[in-house]
Amino acid sequence: MELSQYVLEAHRRDEEFVLYRGEHSNQPGSPSVFLLAPASMQPALETLKKIEYEYALRDELDSAWAVRSLALSEHRGQMTLVLEDPGGETLDRFLPGPMEMTRFLRFAVGTATALGGLHKMELIHKDVKPANVLVNAASGQVSLMGSGWLRARPTADSREIVGVVMNRILTLPVPIIACWMVTIPVIAQTTSGSISGTVTDASRAGIPGAQVTAINTQTGAQRASVTGGDGRYELPGLPPGIYDLRVEKEGFNTIIQQGIVLQVTQDAVLNVALRVGIVKQEFTVSAAPPLLDTTNAQVSGVVTEQTLTQLPLNGRDLSQLIQLQVGVAPVTNAGPNPFSEGNISKVAANGTRPSTDEAS
Repeated sequence: MELSQYVLEAHRRDEEFVLYRGEHSNQPGSPSVFLLAPASMQPALETLKKIEYEYALRDELDSAWAVRSLALSEHRGQMTLVLEDPGGETLDRFLPGPMEMTRFLRFAVGTATALGGLHKMELIHKDVKPANVLVNAASGQVSLMGSGWLRARPTADSREIVGVVMNRILTLPVPIIACWMVTIPVIAQTTSGSISGTVTDASRAGIPGAQVTAINTQTGAQRASVTGGDGRYELPGLPPGIYDLRVEKEGFNTIIQQGIVLQVTQDAVLNVALRVGIVKQEFTVSAAPPLLDTTNAQVSGVVTEQTLTQLPLNGRDLSQLIQLQVGVAPVTNAGPNPFSEGNISKVAANGTRPSTDEAS
């Protein structure tokens, strides 16, 4: 496999290996690949044996739960393993900030399913860690990767153990759903949001390997991601605030979108189109773009500081502001004020019963 035609970007690095994500330079839109290469120019014999061993297991791994090997090649004079790229990011990139419970459950079930498929093939992975778990936030698919694969020598007892493990895995959704039901009030109090979308070229084809960085203009904090094979990116766990979004890719002009206002718990979708540029240029867009939320069907609203200070509130009753939101209507029967003692008119949200309302 000719690797010189691929544009490589380092995706992860440790003391032993470097993981690159590569895009074919002469075939735009073709599937991207991963390259696993030794971090040292003079790798230890044990490091090379790990690469050879992972390639030898290629027929025993399934793309449904693992990142499979495609070829054993050479890059810059070093033995290099070429792997398929199912898209997504390694799990460690989602962990710096709080994670929405729905996403956590999706990743947990996906990881359990991947481990179940692994054990069913009588294989084990001795190095399951966030950096070796590739997750696709859009589809929920989880793929295991890394050099920790081991064949389990099957015996009658080990097959029985694998069967028990599989049965336990299949029953995981039951306690997970129960945990989710218990933690619903906690989920409602999550304040972080996210920005996601697709980076495309002039033909509206996804651009893999583009660097996307969100910069909080108030604190200077940054969160970065790299687009997958379909051009999608996701920046989870962002505190509410004003952000600049920088999108850059070799061979394209850089776009900087300024003034992105991210509200509490908002999952904003912002798609970016890059133009091909021989000379590297930066384009800054100052107008705030419309942020769409196509990730769920929830309807929500934010009461701004200006609304709080300028609108008259009878008795300084904050619950009156609920009626400003879309789909909320007052109900004539009296009920307790959720914020203080006394009686006020209850509200119904999108036709639901007032008794189901919760305030947090």
